Amino acid sequence: MTFSHSLKGKIHAGAINLSFRYKILALVLATIIFLGMAMALQTRAVLVTSLGQQLDQRLQQGGKSKGHSGGNFGGRNKSLTPRETEVLRLVALGYTNHEIAAALGLSVKTVETHKGNISRKLNLTSRAELVHYALQQGLIPRD
Repeated sequence: MTFSHSLKGKIHAGAINLSFRYKILALVLATIIFLGMAMALQTRAVLVTSLGQQLDQRLQQGGKSKGHSGGNFGGRNKSLTPRETEVLRLVALGYTNHEIAAALGLSVKTVETHKGNISRKLNLTSRAELVHYALQQGLIPRD
């Protein structure tokens, strides 16, 4: 075995060792990212459940709270136009104003106007209340 052959072998072994280290590092980073995402999803689920419970309690109390004059959903769907109902359904499904505008061929400003009209007609002030209303009216599935 010559010196150059031995040196090439050591360099090759070092490169393999370095490649292995990078693979381990990538695996550790991927695990950290995965665990972070899992924790974020779990936190979101807890928050959504908590918001739903708070909204249910508020509705059972007649929907009255500081700065809010309503919340009883009885029979208010009749005042929405078909377009407002579609915008409400997409809002409740979690689409952004930009996504709704693109899906319906509207401007973002028009979507915002529809959302404002919906909130005013239904006397609802938050996105969570809109989602809850859409669920109550059967506009979105309860999955």
